Formats: sequence, C-alpha cells, structure tokens
Amino acid sequence: MNRSAFLLGFVATGGQTLLLRELVSSLGGSELFIGSALFGWLAAVAAGAWAGGRWPGRLRAALLLVLASLVLPLCVAAARLAPLAYGVAVGEAIPLVPALTISFLVMAPLGVLSGWLFPAVAGEHGAPADGIVRVYLFEGIGAFAAGLAVVLAAGTVLSTPAVALALVVIVMAAALGGGASMRTVRGAGAVLAAVSLLAAVAALDHPLNRALEAAKYAGYAVAASFDTPYSHQALLLRDGAWVLLTDNAVEATRPDAAAAESHLLPVLAYRPGAREVLFIGRTEFGVSALARQLPDLTVTSVDPRARLTAALAEHGLAGEGDPPVHELPRRFIAGGTGRGEFDAIVLDPGDPSTYRAAGLLTPQFLGQLRRVLNDSGVVLLATAYDTDRFVGRREAELLATLRASFAQVFAHVILWPGEQTLLLASDAAVFDVPLDTVFARLDSLPCRPLWVNSSYLFDRLSPLRTERLEAALAGQGAPTTIDRPALTLEHIGFRAERHPVDAAIVGLTGSPAWWAVGVPAALVGLIVWGAAGRRAGRRYGLVLYFVAGAVSLAAEQLAFYVYQSRAGSLYSEIALLIGAFMLGLAVGTWYAARQPQQRGLIWPSLSTLALALAIYLTLTGRIDPSAFLLYHMLFLFVAAAATGSLFVAATRRCYPSAAEANRGLGYACELAGSSLGALLVPTVLLPLLGVPAILIGLIGLVGLAGVGAAIVDRRT
Repeated sequence: MNRSAFLLGFVATGGQTLLLRELVSSLGGSELFIGSALFGWLAAVAAGAWAGGRWPGRLRAALLLVLASLVLPLCVAAARLAPLAYGVAVGEAIPLVPALTISFLVMAPLGVLSGWLFPAVAGEHGAPADGIVRVYLFEGIGAFAAGLAVVLAAGTVLSTPAVALALVVIVMAAALGGGASMRTVRGAGAVLAAVSLLAAVAALDHPLNRALEAAKYAGYAVAASFDTPYSHQALLLRDGAWVLLTDNAVEATRPDAAAAESHLLPVLAYRPGAREVLFIGRTEFGVSALARQLPDLTVTSVDPRARLTAALAEHGLAGEGDPPVHELPRRFIAGGTGRGEFDAIVLDPGDPSTYRAAGLLTPQFLGQLRRVLNDSGVVLLATAYDTDRFVGRREAELLATLRASFAQVFAHVILWPGEQTLLLASDAAVFDVPLDTVFARLDSLPCRPLWVNSSYLFDRLSPLRTERLEAALAGQGAPTTIDRPALTLEHIGFRAERHPVDAAIVGLTGSPAWWAVGVPAALVGLIVWGAAGRRAGRRYGLVLYFVAGAVSLAAEQLAFYVYQSRAGSLYSEIALLIGAFMLGLAVGTWYAARQPQQRGLIWPSLSTLALALAIYLTLTGRIDPSAFLLYHMLFLFVAAAATGSLFVAATRRCYPSAAEANRGLGYACELAGSSLGALLVPTVLLPLLGVPAILIGLIGLVGLAGVGAAIVDRRT
C-alpha cells in the first residue's frame, strides 16, 4: 500500500508538472493557463476519486499505475502539438476559449486515473479513515520526489517528452516489480531492464524532440529546439528568414529593420550624444547590427537565456561585440550596476499577456530602472498596439495603463502613434523640442534609417495623429502593479476582441461586482449548509475538505504569481515549489495522524493556515531576492502542512467508523475546492482585486470555517 501510494504521488505530480510546462509553453507562456490547467486537472482527479470510491475494486492499483504512466507521454505530446488542433499559423496565439479547452482536455486523462488510484490504494487498508490518511501521506512524499526529479532532469538533462518516458520506465518497473528484492534474480533483472530502458530514452531524446517540433512547425526547418530555465525555445528558418519562437510566440524575426530602428533610434532623437544604452531583451535580430553603424554607441543587452545565446551563435546569428549579460533583469538592476550609468534604456519584455513580461512594466521595476538612468536619460518601450489610423477602445485602455505606470516614476511621458505605438519617458524635459529638431537629429546620424527618419515621421508625428491619440487616452488609466496586475487581463481582452465568445468571457471577468459578492456569498452558504441539519458532524467534514482545498490552492497560485513577478522566473522552479507544497501535505498528514482521535486538530490547523497567510501578506515585499525561492518554499510547506492536518481532521469527521463508505468522496470534495481556487485566483481575482485583498479574503474564509466548526461542536 505504501509503495503504491508513493508511486501515485510520483506519477501524478511528475505528470502534472511536465504537462504544465508543455501547456504553458504551447499557449504562449501565459501563466493564466496554469490556473485553468490545474482546474482541469483537479476536476478530473475529483471525478476519478469519486468514481473509484463509488465502484471500488473495479480496477486494481497496479493496473491503474501502468495505465497512468503510459498515458503521460501521450498527454505531453498532445500538449506540445496543441496548436495544430486549432490550426493557427506558426507563432499565432490560440484564442482564449480553445486554449482553455485544450488545457482542460490535455490534463484530464492522467487526472482521472490519478484520482481513481486514490480510493483504489486506500481500499487496500481495512479502516477507511486510516487508509485515506496513509495514502495522503505517502502520496505527498512521492509528489516531492517527483518535483525534485523534474527540476533536476527536465530542460537540463532531458527534454520534457523524454522525462515523461523516463517516468514511464520508473513507475512501471516499480509497479510491476512487486516486492522483488535486489538480492533475487527477478529484482536484479528488473533493475537492469529499467536502467537499459532509461539509457535508451536518453539516446532517443534529441530525435524525439526534433520530430515533435518538425510536426508542430511544418513548412519550416527547425534549426534548434530546447528548454532554458525560463522558457521553451525554437529557432526556425524558411526562405532565408529566421524566426525565434519563445513559448510558441514569435519573439523576433530576422531581417526586420523596422523593429530594430524603432527599438533604438527614437531615444537618440531626444538624447543626442548618448553613449551607453541598456537593452532589456535580445539584440541579435537587428539592434546590434544597427548599433554597429553608430560608432560612439555601446549597447548592453540583458537576457538570462545563456543556452539561447549559444544556439544563436552556432547558427551565425550572434551580434558582434559582447554577448548579453546572462542574468534576470531584476537581479541585474538590483546588483552591481552603478547609479546613473546609462543614457538610455530600451525595454523589450515580450507579450504582456504573461505576468513575467508585465512585471517589467510596473512602477516597482521602473523605479529600479530609474536608479541606473542618468538625469537626462530616456526610457523607450515599443508596444504592439496600432494607433496609426484609428485608436480602438482596447488600445486606448492598454496605452493609458502603460502611461499611468510610467508616469508614477517619470516626470515626462510621451507617445508616438503608429502601427507600433512607442512610449518614451524621462525625468528631464527632453521631449520639449520642436519636431524639426527631432528630424534634424535623426537625419544627422551616421546610419541611414529606412523607417525612423524625417520623411516617415513627418506624417506619423503630425498634430492630427498625436492629438487624436491624446484625446482617446484622456481621463483613462490606472497603473498596473505587482500587487494588482491589471495590464495582463487588459491585453488578453485586447486579443479577445477578434473572437466574440472570447470577448464575452473576458468581459465577464471584468465585472467585479458579480465576483465580489457572488463568491463570498456562495462560500458562506456552503459553511451554513455544513453546520446545519442532523448530520452536521459528517457534513461539516466535507466542508472542511472543500475549504482546505480552496485555500491551499489559492495560496499556491498566489505564490506562483508573486514569485514569478518579483523573481522573474517560474518555468523551472514550479516543480520545486509544487514539490515543497506536496511535502508539506505529507508532513502535516503524518503529524496529525499520530495524534489521538479525541485530540482536536481543527483549531491548530486553521490557526496555522491563517498565520501563514498573514505572515506572507506582511513580509513578502521585504524579503531579499537571494532568499526568495527558499521563502516561498517555506510558505508553501507550512500552508500545505496545515492543510494536511486539516485533511486528517476532516477525514475523522467524515469516516468516524470502519463501516464501508465511498473512500473517494472526501478527497473529491477537497479537489473540488482546489479546482475552484486554482481557476479563480490567477484568471479573475488577481487582476481585479490584487494580492493583498485575496490574502485577506482567504484569512477571512479560514476564520469563518473555524466559526462554523465551533457551532457544529456545540451542537454535537
């Protein structure tokens, strides 16, 4: 039983983290789909747990483990090839509703099998409560081992599909090996076969990965495909043109003279004589070549993806001069960079539909940038919003949000209308110059720009266009912040305008009144329902399951977001954070299971959970960046330990005797709460309410659950 429960946690959490990596990569890198994918996963696990408890003994644990391990690589391949299902062009974003559907469907098969495994393994023990607690304990230990294995192997030793195959080998060898010892011929043979198969998986890694990419990007030559600790990269070639895809979204193309000029030359129009330019992003796709035509200019590029630099150099795409500084922008700015060192800073953060990119456009990060910018320096952001002929409602909202964010830090902010609207900011009044002066400065440059020159800018910066843009933005705009990342949801709404169903869904999430009243009212109603009636004791156990799942998964999603936005990465760390969470569940379950039946577990569990949330609310902004990963692992561990203890308390309420019962029902209720927390927090509540408000609401929910428990205890 213990081995089966361990393997359940190993294959479920290992598969979950691998699928999350592939799904987020295929769906443009947006962390919003972590929430929707986890919702699909947890709903599927809940359905499987309920079905397994409803029809016990139909499928044995060993058979379910084999099926789960075989399904995993198929689901990983489906996640990699997901864009083919909708038929979008290479690098084009999948619309919201199909993307949500894909994230649900890809997670469902393994989720159902994992859920069915829980009551199947728990059924190997006589007493329902003891069996459920023991499975929960060893599942958490196996989950931590899986998270650690994925962190160490995925993207460093093997690709994600190859790690999925390696999990198949390990789980099947352990599940089918029975109790064979290494001292027996059977045991030694099983280990030797497993090692041989793992060696074969390693040998097939590169061909398998390239075959999947070739199918995904039909019509292009796949020059390179690999993971970095931050994203999945693909470098494609067709008809002499290079395309760099980051998480299935086009990051850059070569040649693209217009993009290179837009990213570099406008700052020289307002900061003539600039010598030192900081570029947050990649310069190999045109900026470095343009900078070489300006002999007095030095461009320092900052991008953490060292493996991408090596791949570009291998194909002759690296720019001359120094390679990028391989460091996260936040760490670079907060590190040894001198105050006032740069004359200009160019931001190329990527698609703001990801929290990682949007975090570089918040006043918090812009304030750090101002420290390294000299007094008359200029910051440039080239946006993806077209205001050349018409300023749409969504474009106006987004540009107003960006301008408000920059205006919180810089005294002067201007916009250049055009097919790619530019935002420029400075603390000095460098923009108060006639257009003739701007044109003259650009025409005097040693290079001969094709797009950013007086001929084109005369029309682009005409009073008609600039005044129309200003009129569209008038009276709008609140800054996007780390605590409340409104920019991401606004950008998703901008993309959704082309699809009526997507626009309707995004419009619903933008209505705070319904969510602000409906969700708390439903939760209060649930607690009242659990505390009422003659069967309040067992019924309130189901409520505690639900609350434990909802609060813990909401806290986990918040931790993912805060870590991503403040540290700048999540792609590789997510497995470690999930592993710490699952280890906390195991430790909390182990501790609570050792306590006497009559000892109260509800109050210590709820108090610890509320205290962890309160500490996280108070201290997160004060933690040193070097300790941020450890801090989040500790927070998730403690919150999960309290959840594990609460799980035991709920189990003892729901299963007071050894009578036969649906051993998957309580687990399914916990997963139902978890799925709700996973879906609502990153996709709806975070952009609408912000981190502090959600944490306060979670603390209130925990307190309300405690009040309900006190009422039930008095009545029973």
